[in-house]
Amino acid sequence: MSGAIRPAELKRRALALWEGDRAALLLSQPLLAHLAMQLDLVPVVDSRLSTAATDGRSVFASAPFLLGLSPADRLFVLTHEIWHCALGHFPRQGGREPRRWNIAIDHEANALIRSEGSAVPAGAVYFPEWDGRSAEEVYERIPAAQDRDGSGGRGLLADLHGRPDQAVSGPFDPDLAFAAGGFESWPVRVLAAARQVERNGGKLPASAALLIHRLTRPVLNWRDLLARFVARSRRAERRWDRPDRRFIARGLYMPGRIVSTRRLVVAIDVSGSTLSCLPRFLAELSGVLASGSVETVRVLTFDAALHLDRVLSCRDIGGVAGLRLQGGGGTDFRPMFTHLQDGGDAPDGIIILTDGFGRAPPGPPPCPVLWVLTADGRQPVDWGERVRLPRDAQDQASR
Repeated sequence: MSGAIRPAELKRRALALWEGDRAALLLSQPLLAHLAMQLDLVPVVDSRLSTAATDGRSVFASAPFLLGLSPADRLFVLTHEIWHCALGHFPRQGGREPRRWNIAIDHEANALIRSEGSAVPAGAVYFPEWDGRSAEEVYERIPAAQDRDGSGGRGLLADLHGRPDQAVSGPFDPDLAFAAGGFESWPVRVLAAARQVERNGGKLPASAALLIHRLTRPVLNWRDLLARFVARSRRAERRWDRPDRRFIARGLYMPGRIVSTRRLVVAIDVSGSTLSCLPRFLAELSGVLASGSVETVRVLTFDAALHLDRVLSCRDIGGVAGLRLQGGGGTDFRPMFTHLQDGGDAPDGIIILTDGFGRAPPGPPPCPVLWVLTADGRQPVDWGERVRLPRDAQDQASR
């Protein structure tokens, strides 16, 4: 019957139903609703897409497919695609084999949906024995259990994960246009949506709260890093009111070493290439403030220009996630260093959170510099010390 209906009408009907599903999320799942509002819903009539897919900017779905689903299954498809974006599934793929990875991320998304009390339709990918395991863990286990249903572990509701099937003939819908770079900003979007839900008095579901915890948890041992870093600072000093915790357990009350309350700088790279890393950078800034080694930190944000210059105290940890991180341009470290040099009050140490892909001054400033690099980043110059964020920390930021 639907074959007699013009494609434009099929798409109009499907969009009306799906927009209603998205509106219903506001009452039942406000976090997902906030995230869904940042995605364009695009029904299509295209032989390359039989179910649904996302590029991080839009959710595409076959209009006949949507019209044939129950309201509950339509909502499942929408939430499934949202979680693919929020969990960073596609940036996490790396060099993994696409088919196995698609099965693994389908399981992770569907297990999470099921854990929140929503139904997972028959035919959706889900391995009960691997409940709670990450996509990376499931990926390594798939060969022992694949082809359970004759489709390599994939069911009728499997999506295409941003890869339209090119091995088919028309009809082709011009609305099925996949954009590049749509997933980079999702960690920041998830944090912003969570803050909005909490400001409105809502409660985050357990799975979302775990995701937020992973996004905001520092992974570096800043107490030890700063102890070594500030030891080279001319402003480092011993304070009896800040005892060295390493000696307290042995019954010794020794003064702790702290840096000047105004002279430690943390510079955060907010260029376009670090968008997906910003939650991790903010988590490490929180780790610096919570280390017990500093009382205040001067925070700079920059890309090719300086955007923020603000002093935070150790009492401001709760507000770190709310910092406005403007940027998104190219990377140039030189304006940031020039700003510090022109400020008159030279810092005693500079910590730079970055992927390192930008131009830096040829010579070092007259203070220690610590480059905190992403897992795939590179140190832009041969001066300063380097520490690298573990790769699994970046994976966690996307889970």
